[in-house]
Amino acid sequence: MASSLNYIPLLSAGAKAAFGIETVAGTMPSSMEAIYGAKSIPASTNAPSAKETTDLSCTEFKTYMAGLQDLGGAMAITSNFSQKLVDQWNGFCDNAATAREADKASWLVIAHPGIDKAVAYQIQPVKIYMPEMAVDELNEIDLNYVQMSEPDWVTKPTISEPSASDAG
Repeated sequence: MASSLNYIPLLSAGAKAAFGIETVAGTMPSSMEAIYGAKSIPASTNAPSAKETTDLSCTEFKTYMAGLQDLGGAMAITSNFSQKLVDQWNGFCDNAATAREADKASWLVIAHPGIDKAVAYQIQPVKIYMPEMAVDELNEIDLNYVQMSEPDWVTKPTISEPSASDAG
């Protein structure tokens, strides 16, 4: 039986999370660095809270209005743990702290090969240390950050890729 879909569903294969730091304050970088070993990227969809507005004249249904959207607070990208990742992410965190002193923001971009644009937002990254470890388990770690601005669709920046020998 032929599919009735008039679109092609997308797999996550080939999606990228990348970071960059402003060289000009207030301007998203045009080139960014892909995160080593990224395995899981959080959704960048923000739902507003629902505020109940029901009054005593309502006899059958409650009524609501949209409240504020939550940017998500602390977020995390899960990655394979390696020395290259520690050097890359913690170096980014150090550079981001220095940039903040000059009023320059750090950015995260999420790009998918099947979507024409990318989603980007400002972040404040947090250094990583040691992940949880267990017998016969792959070492993974969460790259934590705080989302500092609302997400927006942007022209895809140039994303530099780690080489296979750098993947750690």
